[in-house]
Amino acid sequence: MLIKKKKNNKIFIFLIIIFSTFLLYLLSITPGFKGDIEQTLRILLKQPVLFKHKSISSNPVIDYSKKIFYGIENRLLNKNDFKKIEIEIEFAELEKLKIDRKKALELKKLITHQKIKINLVHEGKKYKATARLKGDLSEHWGNIKQWSLKIKLKNKKTIFSMNEFSVSVFTERDFPYNYVISNLMKEYNILTPRYETVNIHLNGDDWGLMLLEEQFSDSFYAKNRIKEAPIFKMTNENDFMIRVLADKKIENIDDIVKWQGKLETKIYNKNKILKKTNIPNTRTNENLTSIFKNLQEVVALEEKKYLPSLINYINVESFAKVVAITAIFGDMHTTLSTNSRYYLNPYNLKIEPILTDPFHTEIDKDFFKKYNALYSNIFYSKNFQNIYLKTLKEINNNFFKIENSFNIVCKDFGKNCQNLVELDVLIKNINFLVGQEKKIFQGLDNKKKKLKKLKKFNTKNIKNINKKKINLRAFDDGEIFINNLTSEKIDIINIVLKNKINCKKKCKEKTKTFDLKWIIKPGTYENLNTEKFKVNMDQVKYNFLEIKYIDESNISYLLTERIERSHLKKENFFKPVKIKFNKSVIKKNNDYIFKHGTHIIDEPIIIPDGFNLIVQADTILKMSKNSYIMLENGSIKFKGTMDKPIKIIPLENEQTWNGIYVNSSSISNNTSILRHVKISGVSYFDNGKIQLTGGLNFINSNIDISNSLIEKSFSEDAINIVNSKFKIDRLYIENSKSDGIDIDFGEGEIINSSFNDIGGDAIDLSGSDVILRNIVASRVYDKAISAGEQTLVNINGLKISSSGIGIASKDSSIVKGSNIDISECGFFDFAVFQKKQFFSGGSLVVNNTTSCNLPLIQKGSKLNINEKEIKEQDVDIENLYKNKL
Repeated sequence: MLIKKKKNNKIFIFLIIIFSTFLLYLLSITPGFKGDIEQTLRILLKQPVLFKHKSISSNPVIDYSKKIFYGIENRLLNKNDFKKIEIEIEFAELEKLKIDRKKALELKKLITHQKIKINLVHEGKKYKATARLKGDLSEHWGNIKQWSLKIKLKNKKTIFSMNEFSVSVFTERDFPYNYVISNLMKEYNILTPRYETVNIHLNGDDWGLMLLEEQFSDSFYAKNRIKEAPIFKMTNENDFMIRVLADKKIENIDDIVKWQGKLETKIYNKNKILKKTNIPNTRTNENLTSIFKNLQEVVALEEKKYLPSLINYINVESFAKVVAITAIFGDMHTTLSTNSRYYLNPYNLKIEPILTDPFHTEIDKDFFKKYNALYSNIFYSKNFQNIYLKTLKEINNNFFKIENSFNIVCKDFGKNCQNLVELDVLIKNINFLVGQEKKIFQGLDNKKKKLKKLKKFNTKNIKNINKKKINLRAFDDGEIFINNLTSEKIDIINIVLKNKINCKKKCKEKTKTFDLKWIIKPGTYENLNTEKFKVNMDQVKYNFLEIKYIDESNISYLLTERIERSHLKKENFFKPVKIKFNKSVIKKNNDYIFKHGTHIIDEPIIIPDGFNLIVQADTILKMSKNSYIMLENGSIKFKGTMDKPIKIIPLENEQTWNGIYVNSSSISNNTSILRHVKISGVSYFDNGKIQLTGGLNFINSNIDISNSLIEKSFSEDAINIVNSKFKIDRLYIENSKSDGIDIDFGEGEIINSSFNDIGGDAIDLSGSDVILRNIVASRVYDKAISAGEQTLVNINGLKISSSGIGIASKDSSIVKGSNIDISECGFFDFAVFQKKQFFSGGSLVVNNTTSCNLPLIQKGSKLNINEKEIKEQDVDIENLYKNKL
């Protein structure tokens, strides 16, 4: 025992010497302890985290000494070359950043931030960009270095295939768990941002290793193979900000923040994303925002009237997988309103979670009580429980993958990283969860903590730190809903209807003002008070409503909100759809069947969930202006014959109808069939809620189309196929206003088909694997064949005449073809290039080909025609798109 003690003493003395030596060195190169020695050590030793995480020893000196020793050991023995980014900031711009930081340090909260101009240098290339401080609290910008920044590259350039990203300290992202959880989420197809470890240098000063995290820009949508629709957060974090500003000095702070921010919807890249629309002049992404606000209000107010309907707008599969994963890691942090983001899928109006900023811990039987109403409302769904349990058991059976993931993350950082890994906690969590199975969800509704009944709800305060006193929603039928967020009586002085806001000179602003004496009564801690009013809009289209009000201290406020469409009010949105069937429709087992004959369709054809629609041969459906066909989790069987085709046409000449929508929860053996069908006059699919680019839309489906004609399409895509398998033989698309067929993330073949008089692309492919055989395309305004976003195409037999571009391969796509004839060329017969910076160039190899010898080949792409490599060119693709493509 004496010998062992001496040995321990020698190790202890050795560690003390190392620690003291480094301490003296650090004091000589930093502004003392105020210069944050721990951070300087992390930078020198290339460690993501050091002192501020799990202790090795209860004795701080031993703990710090060992961590320094392990850091030195890893630095000497592990010669890793971390990806480097140099940030260059001119003096004046850096001063703006410092001013923002100084204000934040004084307030203990980042309230305002300026965008500054910077340059980034990565792998020898310089990029212009903008940056600002990021992070609510001082952990992000309180140290002398490693300030968290949000960065956006200009001119759509990318680094690591990202146009927008943040750099932040690892200590704020529960390293290394953030990487492991993110990898697990990706494995289960949960939307999650990408991470990179980078070595940041700012104006030549080494800032050490920082975490680069993807933001929600174009690259996020493309890499996750989702349509560009809004990403939301269910708060503006006013409650959090007010607590920080109050600094525990205001007694009634719980009352003040109770309703602050709870009904505010944050939209990422708001200005850009809301401009996008699936249907021209309809602002479909703004309509999605109204839908999300409805869902958010139901969650925040726990409205019993609508809670049962909430599950219809939740992607139960993704939420079940998320709950399983977060429970295994004991992570409640990512599901908090301040951290959870949500994507509203425009194809099915179901929200999907996007989780960031995890935090691991050991769980107990009360873990599931902490989820908000969005989660807890679906805990009792059998489908949810089955998917949750299946995911849980899969992860348990493959737990070695989690161990391997930790090993991969930690290989660059040695024992300090390995010491942070607590596999025993994860094993304990997962054993507990597997043992509980579905019992964990029993009785949660009865065990919720009851709110403390306060004697008096009081939001008044001398500092008036809650500057937003009401929440407002206005609709185009003149109805206005006002929520009082306070314990004060609020007087509405006037409202102004506007067609524009921030109107500058000569913008032809239209306004209408109402002087009012509306009184909004106070709410309580338990229940928010909502008042409904109505004004006459004189059938004039106004886009914004501005409201002026005063509180009990006679302080005046202004609030402006966009006017929403009245059919998206909660009472209308959640109203069950009344399904009416034509008298000629009969029901047999799981099928609704149209008898042959001619039928006037003056109501939408909505097939109940899980059922199919069959249209018999020799049938004509005459579709009225607002009619459409809609199925979910079923299929259509339109089986005409050569002698007895099926026709789906407008009721009146020169009229359109609203399309076909088929969406399954997953690709199954149940195949939708169009055989000997003629469809004409179809426009965008629009049922008032789901609004899509296609006339015929097939999502998550199996599709078999043969001997069919689509003519006079007025939609962006005559046919839009998404995440589906397809077989198309003898399809004829004629006189299409825009694209003929648009396939996103599909797999299948198109053979013996023709496309004539097409206003956009004849065949537009994204992220797909497609075979084309014996295709004819004539009089195509844009591209006969367009392959993008990592598409694979194999062509045999293609005749193109009078097309803007014959074949285009772009953005990491690979096209191979033979027996191709291109004549009467427009701009180019072949075009190979990179359009989106987060992909690489395209590849196109064709043999046995005749063309106009008008190729376009951008540097970084590949074009081979008849076994001859075509020389690359310097091409400004963005400018080319503006003028030609």
